Amino acid sequence: MESPHQGSKIQAVAGAGTQTRMRMLKRSYWPRLNPATGNLRCELFRDVIILARDAGMKNGRELSRIRTENLDWNNRIIFVPYSKTLDGRRIIPMSDRAYQVPRIRAAGKAGGWLFPSPRSRCGHLTDLGKQFRIARRKAQLPEDLVLYCARHDYGRQKS
Repeated sequence: MESPHQGSKIQAVAGAGTQTRMRMLKRSYWPRLNPATGNLRCELFRDVIILARDAGMKNGRELSRIRTENLDWNNRIIFVPYSKTLDGRRIIPMSDRAYQVPRIRAAGKAGGWLFPSPRSRCGHLTDLGKQFRIARRKAQLPEDLVLYCARHDYGRQKS
């Protein structure tokens, strides 16, 4: 039986209100962003950006929810059991630089959140968006540069 769509041209169409973000968090922006973080624990900010850039992870559902139990040290992968959709479950390889982030953060932990937050009801970091916006303004970077843009560099940068 032939597919009813065989021979049809399928075109990707952005939904109403959908924004296309093509800006990247360039390596040249980092020296400007880092001192602009102010009171934010710079190591946390740095680690989140490294994982977003080097592993292509989403800041909301993926980065903040990394558990040490989902890190495979031998194969250098991060298992993402929850994402935006059920199909979002995936395995993410870690670059040498990305591998060091959880290695240091998970040292001595048998389990639990990689980015814990005592102030959060869920027990883990939930969003760095506000801190990123503050740092971006202080660094005088483009307004359309958001933390999510860090994942646009995935696969383009070397460790």
